[in-house]
Amino acid sequence: MMRFGISGKTMARCVGAAVVQIAMGPALADSAIGPALTAGNAMNPGVLNSARDLDPAGLSPYRLPASRTPNGQLYEIPYARREIREPKSGWGGSGYIEAGVLGGDAHERNALFRQYWDVDNGFYLNNFGLEITDKARFFEIVGGGVGRSDQFYEARYGRYNDYRVDLSYSETPHVLSTTARPIWLGIGTGNLSLSSWPGVAPGGATGNNGTTAVALRELIDSTTEMELGVMRKTGSARVRVALTDAWTFHSSYTLEHRRGARPFGGNEGNGETVEPIDYKTHELNAGLRYRDRVTNFNLDLSASLFRNGIDTVSWENPFRHTSGALLIKGGRTDLYPDNDAYAAKAEYARVLPTFRNARFNATVALGAMRQNDLLVAPTVTSGMGAGSAGGFNGNFDLWNTTAALSQQRANANIDTGLVNLGLSLVPADRLTVRGSLRHYQTQNHTSYVAFNPQTGQFGYIIQDTNATTVFDGSKNVHYRNIPFQGRQDNYKLSAEYGVRRRAMLSADYEREEIQRAYRERAETWEDRVRLGYSDRGFESVTLRLAYEYGSRRGSQYISDPYKDFYTASLPAYTDTPGNVLDRLHNLEELRKYDLADRRQQVLKARLNYFPRVDVDLGATLQSKISTYPADFGRRGEQIQNSLDLDFTYLPSPLTTLNIHYSHQTSRIQQAGAADVRNAGAAGCAVLPPSCSNSFGAPFSIYSADRYWSAESRDRSGLFGLGLRHDFGKTKLDMKYSYASSHSPLGYSYASANALESPAYAMQAGNAFPDVSYEQHLFDAGLRFPVSQQATIRLFYHFETGKIADFHYSGLDETTVVSNRIYLDSGPRSYRANVVGAFLQLKL
Repeated sequence: MMRFGISGKTMARCVGAAVVQIAMGPALADSAIGPALTAGNAMNPGVLNSARDLDPAGLSPYRLPASRTPNGQLYEIPYARREIREPKSGWGGSGYIEAGVLGGDAHERNALFRQYWDVDNGFYLNNFGLEITDKARFFEIVGGGVGRSDQFYEARYGRYNDYRVDLSYSETPHVLSTTARPIWLGIGTGNLSLSSWPGVAPGGATGNNGTTAVALRELIDSTTEMELGVMRKTGSARVRVALTDAWTFHSSYTLEHRRGARPFGGNEGNGETVEPIDYKTHELNAGLRYRDRVTNFNLDLSASLFRNGIDTVSWENPFRHTSGALLIKGGRTDLYPDNDAYAAKAEYARVLPTFRNARFNATVALGAMRQNDLLVAPTVTSGMGAGSAGGFNGNFDLWNTTAALSQQRANANIDTGLVNLGLSLVPADRLTVRGSLRHYQTQNHTSYVAFNPQTGQFGYIIQDTNATTVFDGSKNVHYRNIPFQGRQDNYKLSAEYGVRRRAMLSADYEREEIQRAYRERAETWEDRVRLGYSDRGFESVTLRLAYEYGSRRGSQYISDPYKDFYTASLPAYTDTPGNVLDRLHNLEELRKYDLADRRQQVLKARLNYFPRVDVDLGATLQSKISTYPADFGRRGEQIQNSLDLDFTYLPSPLTTLNIHYSHQTSRIQQAGAADVRNAGAAGCAVLPPSCSNSFGAPFSIYSADRYWSAESRDRSGLFGLGLRHDFGKTKLDMKYSYASSHSPLGYSYASANALESPAYAMQAGNAFPDVSYEQHLFDAGLRFPVSQQATIRLFYHFETGKIADFHYSGLDETTVVSNRIYLDSGPRSYRANVVGAFLQLKL
């Protein structure tokens, strides 16, 4: 079952957070202390201390009411500096704490509503902060969502221009379902055993799967809904020390722990199971920085160590599946392996003022990825099942231990290397020329052969009921790993010329060459030309224009470069009338999109218009057209257009208004052909093999009547509004966002033979139902002081989401379909109103 990813909700939340932060202004700490801490959650997307006012002194004293960036856009108004009580000697400081109650629909359990935040009716400690300083040192701590699963804390201590220590801890929930009804015990562990229920047993209580399905529906109806999701807990420590005026040392350690359970697949066509999650990722980093008037040098060493606390997941099958007379009672899947990644990077940059004001930069980086996990046996089944002549002999006991493997560990190693060189010159007044060379290479040292020393056979068991992937002398089985690797070289030359004051014309040319091992094309090359123009010389307009043209070509395209990794390459392989199709894997004319010939044009335009000193209007337009000349795979013109409009009104420090609108459309076309799956139907069930994989050719398995094409036309929209107004003692903050996405998918086919089930051609029609999603978010806050130290904030949040996804059609009636089980009926539409009242105290 496909799980629909709700990108619209994430976009809407991001836009809402961005709009409110624009409306409220940036979170700035004292410049002497450094940048503000970045902690937050869905209840605290911007400045934690919501009682702070904007600072009128933050506006330029030379241009009232607000100054502008070099591009003409209005600067955001910063927040007023927190008052720090400074004693005559020692430490001085200030702090705050905000707590209150939430009500309304804060207890709503819908998975889309609760996806990334944790709220509930009742008491809520929203945030707190403390900042203390003396003449040389500082300490700051902030936190929020205390006791909730999206809580966060950050602390910082240091000495100005000397050293700094940062500590942080945060939790982020990711709710995937709140209506799941698994039929297993042991959710969240590596062993899923069937719940005890009449008519339900491993391997099927009876030989009638229809009867089993009825019993499973009864079991599911009696099962309490549960939440599936993943909790991410992250802690980090960072140290920065100024060794000298020029040298700085930094180091950090981060531990991320993810725990939970999420929907997962299963074998034998049983639908969804549950994957346990217990991941730990250790991130270590250390580096040196050097900087003087003309030279910069950076050295970084890093390591990322991933550890999975659960090696495999095993489950019991409720339906009857057999191999001969042997019941297949369960299955097992190996989970993500432990692995390590190491990297070292050195960067050097130097200004050469006596040589055409040149700037030289160089980067060298090395990487190593290692994975040496213990491998697992191909099956967990024991006993004698059905065998086949020359292939799997039916004895599962020869395949259910690691003695059936050619090696006990993965021994997977990949190394990477990067060299990047750049030089910029100013050979003439108003002219800058830049050049760069970049080389990146990947070497894959991994080698694995699927060979069972106990039976002397190549291959493995992928499905217990039909072990056809064991080589019998005439099956073409994938038995070796493919060590994908390659190199990429980029050469770039660019120039910028000042045509007049504040107007710049730019042009650059880039050549990209990629060599790939074991791909359909050994080499591709792409040439790109970019032209740009920017002008800030108008009185009330700034303009940016850019155009790019790229053309990708490559070496000869080989539809099947993987023959050496299949058993047809072995001397023991024998052609028979029954296996003449085994050597044909792909349509000859199919072109994979990352290797196909392509022409691409990109146009970008940005216009800023400020009709008044307190108004900013902006428009951004982007259009990308990628043309694929191939007949199969991606074909024709792939078009993506986007338009962004924004409006800012900043008449005074008392009022801020921001409006944003974005609209995007895209179109993708592709084509393919279904195969006949039978050499007799293609007229080539003879020796020597004469079957063809060329579309419409004589004896082709891709006959002309099996052609199909599809076209996707997606469109999405985002609208955001943020308003802040100061009535005096009372302050109002409002934000609203709307997100929508619609994804029509149409298709056509030459005949019903192109369909998986030709008998259902009338039902197939010419399009899938549209997948659509809409969401509205509205937040309002009203705050007013009740004393010099206390402020009350009233909070209101409205959210509604509507989803239509045909993938889940029919699951509202039952989640047991034939011999497939689904955990829930999919994401549901929702509507929620949350109210709150908070008291903030200054400390």
